[in-house]
Amino acid sequence: MKNNDDGMGRRIFLKAAMTSPVLAALGCGGRGSGDAGSEADADGVMTMTTNEREARIELGGTGTATIDWGDDTEPETVELLDYEQAIVSRVFTGATSRTITITGENVTGLFCNGNQLTALDISRNTALDVLHCWDNQLTALDVRQNATLMSLYCHENRLSSLDVRQNTVLKTLICADNQLTSLDVSKNIALERLGCSSNQLTSLDVRQNTALILLNCSDNQLTPQTLNDLFVSLHANDLWYLDDYGNDYKSDKTIYIGDNPGSATCDPSIAEAKGWTVEGLAGRRITTFALDFGFKVTVGNEEDFETFKTYMYFKLERNNNVIFEDNSLTEYEFGDKRYPIVLQTGNNSFELLFEVNSRPAKNYLKRLFVNNDKLVEQDELPVFEAEATDINNDGIKEYAGQRYYSEAWSGENDMLVSYNPFLYYSVMQTGLKLDSLLTKQRNEMIYGTFHGFQFSNDIEPPIKSSSVSEKIQQELKLIRNE
Repeated sequence: MKNNDDGMGRRIFLKAAMTSPVLAALGCGGRGSGDAGSEADADGVMTMTTNEREARIELGGTGTATIDWGDDTEPETVELLDYEQAIVSRVFTGATSRTITITGENVTGLFCNGNQLTALDISRNTALDVLHCWDNQLTALDVRQNATLMSLYCHENRLSSLDVRQNTVLKTLICADNQLTSLDVSKNIALERLGCSSNQLTSLDVRQNTALILLNCSDNQLTPQTLNDLFVSLHANDLWYLDDYGNDYKSDKTIYIGDNPGSATCDPSIAEAKGWTVEGLAGRRITTFALDFGFKVTVGNEEDFETFKTYMYFKLERNNNVIFEDNSLTEYEFGDKRYPIVLQTGNNSFELLFEVNSRPAKNYLKRLFVNNDKLVEQDELPVFEAEATDINNDGIKEYAGQRYYSEAWSGENDMLVSYNPFLYYSVMQTGLKLDSLLTKQRNEMIYGTFHGFQFSNDIEPPIKSSSVSEKIQQELKLIRNE
């Protein structure tokens, strides 16, 4: 393995995650008022306030967590697993302000986006690694006590300031679509991805961020001079990924600057001389196309990889209503003719599936649930191997796919120790439904034992890999109707 070196122009190696960055993120951001609590107060208690009639939270970590929903019911205890997040939800009897309290010293991930939170305090849980609190109504976010924080997604809020100077191991920061006028990332020396578009930034300095590979500062108030200053502050390092198999490859470095006052007249050659690709020089390149049932998609911030293109700006509309807009670092892809998929699931209700590029991991599908031209929910599915077919001859067509690429073997006798299940989704009038019985039956046939619906890198007992590989190929032929 090659040594790290942060010298200008020298190779620096980054560990490549083999799972989707979106799936890997279990957490949500936090809000506290006044001064941050002391370390002695760190007891794993987190609170959040919402006026919504329904709340949905995902937790990651180990041990257990207790949730007091603030509705005079008994607290709920949840078992936490280190390999998948626990999902909890509550429908309240009325829409009134209530405070939800979560207690758990080993909660390392909190995912509470889309709950219209007006307050969030995570200052007493110093164990958090990954925080997601996007699409809420937070006006302040206090993460000063969360020194182990590695990923923070707090976009689509109402933040006017954000202090991340204590988060020195932070690798991903997505704070787009807020009201930030300044952002200090000088202490975030591990930062790899920064998305701060659609704010009110007048300057940005990244000279200390020598591991940065992706920066989106589109739609701010950056003049030609401040953009040139930003280009000067970019590092010139060659950054290399190491995957789980010891292979290394050079990473691209891209900066997005569209929709700034200086986009058209700045000097991109300053950044390009350091190996950076500059996108959005004359504003956002926009492409619009129509889908079934009157939906319209607008994409921009295109990146051309010759064999495929991705778009980091995405907007879904219908009947002149903006249903969903994404200006974070998510990369949408439209090269596969199977997608987008639009399914009508009821009177003015729909499911829409869009492909997301998640390199170096496998692509996945973002599923949007739309009712009366409003987004009500979203989740992720595996990319499907083929068009839907009636796999088990029950008169219902199914889509099928695997969520990950990864396979792992033990050192002896070529024994497979990873479990990467096929997931089967029935095409129903009410939408795509996971066929749990078919999923169980087919994976038992492949692996001999059903190990669940999630990927696992440590199954017992190990399986002869040659036998499994042959059965996987047979299953792919069945799915593809070959």
